[in-house]
Amino acid sequence: MSTSRDSQTRPELEVPDVQLLFSHASYSDPQVRALDRAPGMTVTLYQCRPESTGSIHVNSPDPAAAPAIRPNYLADELDRRTLVAGMKIARRIVNNKALDRYRAFEMNPGDRCQTDDELLAFARQYGHTAYHVVGTCKMGHDPRAVVDDELRVHGAASLRVVDASIMPTMTSGNTNAPVIMIAEKSRGHGQGCGLPTGTGRIARLCRGIDHAEERAAAGLDVEPSRAVRSVAERIGIPQDMPICE
Repeated sequence: MSTSRDSQTRPELEVPDVQLLFSHASYSDPQVRALDRAPGMTVTLYQCRPESTGSIHVNSPDPAAAPAIRPNYLADELDRRTLVAGMKIARRIVNNKALDRYRAFEMNPGDRCQTDDELLAFARQYGHTAYHVVGTCKMGHDPRAVVDDELRVHGAASLRVVDASIMPTMTSGNTNAPVIMIAEKSRGHGQGCGLPTGTGRIARLCRGIDHAEERAAAGLDVEPSRAVRSVAERIGIPQDMPICE
């Protein structure tokens, strides 16, 4: 079980750019994710909208062969600054007096990491994917687009892609709810008829949740399900219509 909150790393930002998750568990190696022998707590940091872009390449004519993946993490300067600033926020939270009775010492990155360069080096060595990768089959009509706005693969008959890979850019929060909404929209197309009642509005919800005005109206300091419901009310989805949260 964990709890999370969004935060801004710079005062001029109108919306949060990092997400922090607090878990009552300690891991000596974040990549292994094996529990320590001694009790502890962990603050995990994610950047909401990273600018760095990786790539995936066909590695062989064999369709069963693994592709070549180039994550390209932290290639953009903004990503590096944001991550370091977020790590400092996490430190301030854990060092708050309210946690004095629960905190003994900082295991990782620990006292050895104090400067921005040292924190960034730690992030490079121990950081890993948040499993919110998107965009390898981006939606659009430009030369790099794979599917159109009905999720049909360009140049292929009766083939659609329905997952996070069709997002042209990453959403600000977790990708679960947007993917469910993409699936809802695709269901209407797949039946060979018009969109089911309300599904077009769900698609608008998927696109609108990332806008600053909708985020403010949704109050994204609350849990995502309440935020989704708030935006749904604004764009006119009936209260009795189920919304995948």
